[in-house]
Amino acid sequence: MAQSPAERRFSKLAAAINQKAIKLGAQGRVTAADLFRVFVRANQKCEYCGVELNWKGVSFDHSQAFAKGGPNTPENLASSCMTCQRGKFTKTPSEWAIARGLVVQCEVDGRWFKPRWADYQRGYGRTCSRKCSGTKGGQAESAPAV
Repeated sequence: MAQSPAERRFSKLAAAINQKAIKLGAQGRVTAADLFRVFVRANQKCEYCGVELNWKGVSFDHSQAFAKGGPNTPENLASSCMTCQRGKFTKTPSEWAIARGLVVQCEVDGRWFKPRWADYQRGYGRTCSRKCSGTKGGQAESAPAV
């Protein structure tokens, strides 16, 4: 019996997810039926931002990333849009909720900008550009007098 386009897509996604899990040493295996159940469980919406999805545009993300010891199981999968799936990367869902809406004000010129998450976590990302990071209070630093 021939597969429908949706079944074929979910089968390919499951195979790709399983292949990545094997490569990274994550435990578990998912099937196309598991992916479909995750999609239905989320009411055909992105579990991170709530945007409505169809079977052609849905992506799946591991809530706890493989890099942080997450398993390859249906319980660890979330139905997501491509924007959230790519942006979340290895963040936890709570970190992604913060990062998605994070905007800070530049300490030098007062502009609002979105810092890189890794910089923000380390306490950096307080200035909007290299130009601003090389200044103090808007004035370019000069070389010390010798």
